[in-house]
Amino acid sequence: MFLGEALADRASKRKQLEQVAARAAAVARYQEGEEPAENADELLVKGRALIGELREPARRINRTNCATELEPGFTLTDALALRDGYAAQYKPSAMDREAAEARPPTRNRPGPARGWGAGPPRSAGS
Repeated sequence: MFLGEALADRASKRKQLEQVAARAAAVARYQEGEEPAENADELLVKGRALIGELREPARRINRTNCATELEPGFTLTDALALRDGYAAQYKPSAMDREAAEARPPTRNRPGPARGWGAGPPRSAGS
């Protein structure tokens, strides 16, 4: 199986698992005296089976990512770790920017806050 096929298989199984989880949550919320729309035990068995099916594609994908060098000494796993780090660094900055745009600046808060990896705030003269 090629990497693309394994990624598609994993995505499909994750989506199925999310759907089963949503159905299980719906079954957990029903009125006293009513019968739930689905059997919770069957959903649990299906969810556990999907989790088991997710393990093999994840192992194959991880092995491929570790073995694939984009440059000597720099694997696809390294690149994915960088991507995840940049995403984590960007998220607080984007949330701060959205929050700052939603309210007018004040004397103590002149504008959007800076993100996690953005460095120290600039002074007024720089």
